[in-house]
Amino acid sequence: MNILLTFQDFAIAITMTLTFILAWSSNHTDNTPYYKSKWYLMPALLLISIQFLLQRFGMLRMQEDYSVALLVNISIFMPVAYMITNSIHILLTNRNMPMRIQATCPILYLIALGACIYYRCTQADALAVKIVAGACFLINLVIMHIELVKAYYKLVHKLDNYYDFDAEPLIKFLFYSSSLMIGVSIAVPFIIITNLHILVAALIGIFEITLIYFIARYIGYGNTVALITAVNAAGLDDSDDTAPETESNEPDKIAMAYSENESPMYVKDFGNAPDFATQLSEWAKHKRFLEQNLTIVILAKELGTNQKYLSRYFNETCNLSFRDWLNDLRMQEAKKILLDNANITVETIASECGFTSRTHFHTLFVKKFGMTPSQFRINNLVVEEK
Repeated sequence: MNILLTFQDFAIAITMTLTFILAWSSNHTDNTPYYKSKWYLMPALLLISIQFLLQRFGMLRMQEDYSVALLVNISIFMPVAYMITNSIHILLTNRNMPMRIQATCPILYLIALGACIYYRCTQADALAVKIVAGACFLINLVIMHIELVKAYYKLVHKLDNYYDFDAEPLIKFLFYSSSLMIGVSIAVPFIIITNLHILVAALIGIFEITLIYFIARYIGYGNTVALITAVNAAGLDDSDDTAPETESNEPDKIAMAYSENESPMYVKDFGNAPDFATQLSEWAKHKRFLEQNLTIVILAKELGTNQKYLSRYFNETCNLSFRDWLNDLRMQEAKKILLDNANITVETIASECGFTSRTHFHTLFVKKFGMTPSQFRINNLVVEEK
């Protein structure tokens, strides 16, 4: 019991402290998705603090009043799970959970509460109540997490089709933190009303450590939300968009972004159907891919087309993302420089080939050629000497 009380005191202090830190942090409040997400997260932290306070000082345990303990835990944890999940969903998609989730969660919540209240009033079969309330809570968490996983991987796909760098590490903490907190949340409401004090304390500790890490990363996340907002605004891979018809009677969109005097030589009129293969080949001859911080929007503008058309060309015709296609060009150029210029350092080559990180360049090179840039240079020089 002393172990549990100690962890509950720790949880109360940490959660309330995190709530105040989040409330007073003014970073990036001009970013609407971040600001909206923040105001879902803060009430969730307050509710968690209230739950731990009730548990700590009210001692809502099975041996005292099982029905009250179950009612309080279900009443608090289900809204908390929704608010945290929806907060993360807003960061990933810039919008709330889909309407089907928003409609299903309250229904499950009311069913679980109804079962708890019915048990409280009638002292019905405790096992049946636990099954109904537990099933509602579990289904609620599962459908929300599935939606979160779908949103996460869809965003990763969009990021790969928009930026020239690997942006997934910037959002990984959202996925792993939410998965761990939801996993703990599944167990806590039902274990906390038992006598397994050590297990309860361990779960509380895991939850609080995850929450500390999550909030610490969350406070400085506004700049990343701005990157995500740009990707979502581009409308890449939207399921409600249909692919453009290649035999459309609409005017050709190629070269519309430029006047005749401003058009680069690789922007040409190929009739109604854009010949991306020819255009991209011309673009690559000018080695524009060596520039840093390229996006598919920049490339589409230079080709005088729409980023959605171009993204679908990469995905459906080349079976590559924009980032993979760009990195392949950069890797081939890096290989050429390594062989032609033995005195240039790997760091310089990485920078000249458009990479802002030497580590990222090194990782991609090993993945593509099976050896480090230095090893590749040494092996080929030895072959040439022979």
